[in-house]
Amino acid sequence: MRLGHPSRGLFGGLVAASIIFLTPPITTGQPPSSASSSAEQAYYQLEGNVFDRTQIQEALAKLDAARAKRADDPWVYLTASLATLIAGYKIGDWYSLKTFEEGTADRALALALKAKDVGPKNSQCHAHFARILILKGDYQKAWDALNEAHRLSPQSFYPWYFRGIIAEHMRDATRARTYFDEAERRVSHSYQTSLINGHRQRVAKFNREYDEQERLLKENIKQNPDKPHLYGNYARFLMDQKRYDEAIQYWERAIAIGSYPEAVRQLEQARRLRQSAGLSDAPGF
Repeated sequence: MRLGHPSRGLFGGLVAASIIFLTPPITTGQPPSSASSSAEQAYYQLEGNVFDRTQIQEALAKLDAARAKRADDPWVYLTASLATLIAGYKIGDWYSLKTFEEGTADRALALALKAKDVGPKNSQCHAHFARILILKGDYQKAWDALNEAHRLSPQSFYPWYFRGIIAEHMRDATRARTYFDEAERRVSHSYQTSLINGHRQRVAKFNREYDEQERLLKENIKQNPDKPHLYGNYARFLMDQKRYDEAIQYWERAIAIGSYPEAVRQLEQARRLRQSAGLSDAPGF
């Protein structure tokens, strides 16, 4: 089924040493299976754990091992491209250029193009290429890449997921929800459901459906109770709703599970806002 077009970072120090892929690849003549397995595993491990330092280190070790076996494997370039995005991410929307340090998207794009060159029949090479085009704002070219990804792998999660993000950015709630529904039918990794919910929450936000937005945020916490950033996402929503006592509780829970700078900063901000509003302390989480 082909659809027409719709009317310095957190872990830079961890990632930098593993991303030296812009030179021409060395062809070893080895079969791709063993390298693909390791590099492909690393790709999904990174995508599902972008804020987890330990998981990132493990994924980069797999990436280095895969590259040593076969540097021209497309999954090596795909994983290096994704790691580049993680290294250059600051805070905010993963699909907005201003969210990344200057030059990050171009470096990731160069690696994605390498992946397409060595793996033109790999659906994920085209889908990941589209991911970067979306954050650069080139939706037409991204859509064409997603059509190719879908042609190569009709049951892949990613063409529908990224189409949904394009529709979300175009403020087309109906199409976004349709595409996210199709993506959900093709989920192959548990974290992908949380990715979809995060974007459905954004659609609910711009549609001013605050009850639905809150439901999705709480659902993500229920599905992933060990992920501190999901508590932080809900805490930020509570602050927007001026529910400062509850926001403080969720920021504190996020920090207790795995502290990160934005949570600490926002906790202090929530406390100041509560004091300004003349609210008393609430019981702990």
